[in-house]
Amino acid sequence: MANTERYYTHSIVSYASEEEIRRLLDQAKAWAYIKHDKDTNENGLLRETHFHIIATFDRAKSFKQVREMVCSKQNTFTEAIKGEIGDVLDYFTHKGIAEKYHYDEADIVYSDRNYWKRRINNGEDEEDKNEAFMDDLLARDFSAEKMGRKYGRDFIKNYRHYVDFRNIALHERMEELRQGMDGIPCDFDPNSGAVTSINAVLTTAEYQLLQELRFKQNERN
Repeated sequence: MANTERYYTHSIVSYASEEEIRRLLDQAKAWAYIKHDKDTNENGLLRETHFHIIATFDRAKSFKQVREMVCSKQNTFTEAIKGEIGDVLDYFTHKGIAEKYHYDEADIVYSDRNYWKRRINNGEDEEDKNEAFMDDLLARDFSAEKMGRKYGRDFIKNYRHYVDFRNIALHERMEELRQGMDGIPCDFDPNSGAVTSINAVLTTAEYQLLQELRFKQNERN
């Protein structure tokens, strides 16, 4: 089954053209990129021109989803940001890497330079914490006890507001899945009608919700 993991912020390398990466940029909440056209290999020969991109999205995206946003047959690679945003942007210019060509910081193109500055200055962990909190809030194994232990007094104090938000968000997500259910390829057990696999890239939470919806649908049938 396909990898179901999704991430909000991706580090991307694409050998597509600047025009071909535009669709990806248009779908991102914020982005920055640089064109590398002066890199050389160990023999001193120019490497193929490519772009380094950092992009963050309103909704977590799988690697496959991000790659498919680039309208090109050229290779595009993506990975989750696991270090500091500042380290990624430093690599754009090869800062501190003596053996590589040093690009000028002015070569970096930003959708919103202040957005990335805030993420660096405030600590990337803060944004990551917000994203992790949202994932935990919408998780299938959500419980007040588990959330209270992990997020402390603020969660307990605002418990009712968080639960109300969770219910609304899950309802909207379930409606989206229900409306698009016919377009999601699934394999079924011929005897029970239960879903045996879903041939699509979904988050764990979406997979569980979809299983629940299918089960309810089978009950109605």
